[in-house]
Amino acid sequence: MHLIKFIQTYDTELKCSELFKEIRDKEGVSCKRCGSTSHYWLGTRDRYRCKQCKWETTLRSGTALEYSKLPYKYWLYAMAILASSKKPVSALEIQRILGHKFYAPVWAMLHKLRVSMGHRDASYKLKDFVEADDAQFEVSKTKEETRNNKRGAGSKGKAKVAVQAQTVPAKDLRVKGKKAKGSFKYVKMSTVENIRAESLIPVIKAGVDENATVKTDGGKGYVTSMMPVASHLKRTMKGKEAVKHLPWVHIMISNAKRNILGVHHSVKEEYLQNYLNEYCYMTNRRYLVEKKLDGLIALAASKPWYQPYVQPS
Repeated sequence: MHLIKFIQTYDTELKCSELFKEIRDKEGVSCKRCGSTSHYWLGTRDRYRCKQCKWETTLRSGTALEYSKLPYKYWLYAMAILASSKKPVSALEIQRILGHKFYAPVWAMLHKLRVSMGHRDASYKLKDFVEADDAQFEVSKTKEETRNNKRGAGSKGKAKVAVQAQTVPAKDLRVKGKKAKGSFKYVKMSTVENIRAESLIPVIKAGVDENATVKTDGGKGYVTSMMPVASHLKRTMKGKEAVKHLPWVHIMISNAKRNILGVHHSVKEEYLQNYLNEYCYMTNRRYLVEKKLDGLIALAASKPWYQPYVQPS
């Protein structure tokens, strides 16, 4: 549903809360006390009641909206704006559109949604043919933190990120006019402490299917004997050769850096993963224009923002 039609259809707080409840009913409600998923709705109290232990759960409890005092209307309108935009939207822009007086609640709302986006993408694994590499993202630091700073991979003003891109190799394409670098499908990005095997290999294990073929450069962190995949294609190269060897993963890194710099200007290292979640979520669903909003509401209604990631085994 397009933004204008959505706003016209859900123009009141009651309609927005009813829509959120409808989608949450489809996603299911889990009892915090006994874990049961069998509930009934108490219309007079606006709560779910567990059929087993009688524990009551509010409509916001267990969702991205938990502990938020912002109205449902703000949450759904913010999701509609994000879904209708091709690029990320800053919290300040959302605040201006919503007309909210304070910046902090809107900023927190968007970060909770970004955490939920990460939960959703963490439930999928990249398959078939995957390009993997690491990157350095600039993050904002205080003068005290960057004192005696140095350039390169060890810079205090940069955060390390592991990137994987699922692709279709050029040799597997039979469509006339396709570029030689093949075709891109999905991307994953994760912040890591360092670019050694102890950090990179667990990321590959968590985000890439064991039957996939992973293509990397000659980085020391990608140890072939430790790679938890069916095949590892590793080649040592320098400069522009790496871009040709791993074209799509470098395009994803460049686009993510450009989006963060252009929209948010600078981000703190502790929140970088949230911004990467947003970029990957939107990129992976770039063709689901009509379903993107429903997906955003569904992920907001399915898990609380404070719940840790659970990677598929």
